[in-house]
Amino acid sequence: PPLSIKAGLLIPSNTSFLMPFENTAGAFTVALDRIRNENLLPAGTNFTLYWRYEECMESTSMGYSLELVHDIGVDVLFAPPCIDGSLIAGHVGTYYNIPVMLWGMTFDSEFANVNTFPTTMSVISNYKDMGNVICDLLKYYDWTSFALIYQADEDGSCFSFQEDIEAISQQRENCLIGYQEPVDSWADVDIKFTINQIKNNARIIVLCFDDNIQQRQFAITLAENGMNTNEYLYIIPDADMKIAVGLEETPWWIDTTGATTSKDAAAKTIGLHSLVVGNVNTKVAADTGKNYETQFVNFSKQVMAKMSDWPFYCPTCNRGQNASAYASTLYDVVYLYGLVLSNTIKQYGLNSTIYRNGRLITKNSDLEFEGMSGPVRLGPDGVRDSTYAIFGYDDAGKRVQYLSFATSDTGIVRDLILIRDKADPVRKF
Repeated sequence: PPLSIKAGLLIPSNTSFLMPFENTAGAFTVALDRIRNENLLPAGTNFTLYWRYEECMESTSMGYSLELVHDIGVDVLFAPPCIDGSLIAGHVGTYYNIPVMLWGMTFDSEFANVNTFPTTMSVISNYKDMGNVICDLLKYYDWTSFALIYQADEDGSCFSFQEDIEAISQQRENCLIGYQEPVDSWADVDIKFTINQIKNNARIIVLCFDDNIQQRQFAITLAENGMNTNEYLYIIPDADMKIAVGLEETPWWIDTTGATTSKDAAAKTIGLHSLVVGNVNTKVAADTGKNYETQFVNFSKQVMAKMSDWPFYCPTCNRGQNASAYASTLYDVVYLYGLVLSNTIKQYGLNSTIYRNGRLITKNSDLEFEGMSGPVRLGPDGVRDSTYAIFGYDDAGKRVQYLSFATSDTGIVRDLILIRDKADPVRKF
């Protein structure tokens, strides 16, 4: 009989998230088209998709994960695109031995622990890699310590980043956190205390904010306190998929609301003294021979067109907006599932006890393919090995790439590909 796969998808419907259902879910069926076109699965294979609006909440992730896996009996669970909910979905998958696929903003390094999450596979890199890249960046420039300032939101990505880079700092030499503080109050006395502590303890400052509004607000405060000189350098870990898919974005220091545009110039002075550590799996168009921005524009049209077709039938979803940048990761993880399922079936046949065996399927995840977010390479831990770029900004607010670091399970390789001037511009700091 033909293969029949039941898939569960947890996704937010709220458009305040960066990857809402209305302009993201269509990536699922775009990837299915590729799986069918490449004949990865037996002819006549049928997919049934069950989705639940989980809204990136831990309680709904728990409830819907159990419903999909235990009650409906899905063969694979596509986890929520947020860290806390995906951790819960991963634990449910471990208990029931069901493959769990990670996409979106699931950067937590815990997913690389094959003892805790033996059934998960991820097309998302993790903050452990990014933290090691930051330490390697410090090492390259002979810097030894930094201050860590991060947004105090336990549900935000920066909270996980802070945990991971703190652990890495303790393991490595000459990558010390000289001062660490969450921004949990904007009262003048509290901000003034933080500013003074930074001045007294660091010249290299890592800033992690989950939203650009708070990052811009803190940058304005730094500038107003005279910390926008060559005496200071700011490192900003950026997990925005716009970089990875080749899309330009409005510089973070520009107030897009129009409320306090008079402060843009002050915030920009911090931007010009910053380095951004960005996930750039596409590398550079010149290296790959591909124009990833054009590719994503075409992909975006496909995603939005799919929203009115099977299985979503949502004629009101497409209002002329682009697909979310994170739709590329949903596409990649669905295609990844097709690849590992294909490899498993070739080895063991069509027995459902085999292709529902999460621990077995993940053994086939050490592979590489061309994804919508660039080349996807997974290591034995089932987590993506990524390339990170170090960007600065020019006066026009355009990103200028200086360095890149390729990560793998065996370590980090630095590539000095794009220092454009004879003198390294970063050395001025």
